[in-house]
Amino acid sequence: GECTAASGFGATGKRRVMASYIGDGGASVMAEIAWRRLAAAGRVWHVRRMSPAIQLILAAVCAAVAALCGWRGARPPDPRRGPRLIPWRFLMVLAGAGAVLWLVSALRGAGADQ
Repeated sequence: GECTAASGFGATGKRRVMASYIGDGGASVMAEIAWRRLAAAGRVWHVRRMSPAIQLILAAVCAAVAALCGWRGARPPDPRRGPRLIPWRFLMVLAGAGAVLWLVSALRGAGADQ
């Protein structure tokens, strides 16, 4: 069958959303309404771009965290203190990936992609 739901958003007022569903209890209708609201909000709100200087600072912070985590992960195990409960090597990889992504984003924002 078909289910209809009305949702008010945007400057045009109420719109009708038609969605067919097969026993999902109207979940597809609710998802459609949510996506349309997000799309309408994205057109209304102005999102400022982050400056390349801030992105470079974030890349440097991620690189420093990666270096710290690498140092902590490379220390020899100490059986007297018990097992390590923090996955330092995994955190190093995550912080390193974050540093690379922030660096690429900063360079693209500065116009280096051309």
